[in-house]
Amino acid sequence: YPFILQIRERIQSRYVLEKVVDWFQQEPTLTRFLTLLRINIPIALLNPFLLYLFRQNESLSITLLTVQSISVCVLLFYLMRLYQLINIYGSYREMANHTSADDMERLSVVMLSADHRNEEEGYSTAKDKLYGRITEILIKEAKKRNGKIVDFPEEVIQIVGKIFYAAEKKRMYPRTSVDTTLIPLLYDAIYNKTHTKKELRKFIWLHLTRLLRAGNTDWLKSYWEWSSQFYRTMRYDSNYNKSERKDFFEMHSFFAAMVLRSNHMEL
Repeated sequence: YPFILQIRERIQSRYVLEKVVDWFQQEPTLTRFLTLLRINIPIALLNPFLLYLFRQNESLSITLLTVQSISVCVLLFYLMRLYQLINIYGSYREMANHTSADDMERLSVVMLSADHRNEEEGYSTAKDKLYGRITEILIKEAKKRNGKIVDFPEEVIQIVGKIFYAAEKKRMYPRTSVDTTLIPLLYDAIYNKTHTKKELRKFIWLHLTRLLRAGNTDWLKSYWEWSSQFYRTMRYDSNYNKSERKDFFEMHSFFAAMVLRSNHMEL
């Protein structure tokens, strides 16, 4: 138990979100190990007394010893599995490989934690898996809607928010703050046929203003390039109505005004 508590503290200090400790505690390997440990403790305490009581009964004594031996062997097997699990949580690359592609929240936490700890391999593994999954979701959505434009799935928006927020913190997340892979995923309208509805635009705006204050020119430049292309697509796409085009044009123009007002000469 002291060893497991020590591991929990180590995991907590290694990741940017305390929730990772809860994920560790919910792992089947750990829960099974603890269950077996609880079973083994009473067996280990009771067996000497039972063996003494039934010392005349050889077959029963052998049965008791066999039960204890099997219990200990199974416990040791799960102890080895537990060591493997601890090694996985101790390596960002292994953690990214261990995590299911469907669990985008966990992948984003691994990616940002690796970035914060300056571990490039773990960051790249988690990022590739995460962005690959987002692309898969958008492709699946595209097939469902038969060419019609729909809103972004909510699960994607939640992850986008985490990454936007991290991009504002250049010192804490040096790679995320310059890696603008997410912008094409948001604005590649020709490929994704996704519509940035008003709520999503407000959400993006909140982060754009913060990025401007943080002086994160990489993300702002990428946003300008891709959103400009997105608007050109909107003008000739019959799936967008006049009101939607107008709303996006106003947002795009206001972004230009905001940048000009900031006197940021590079932008």
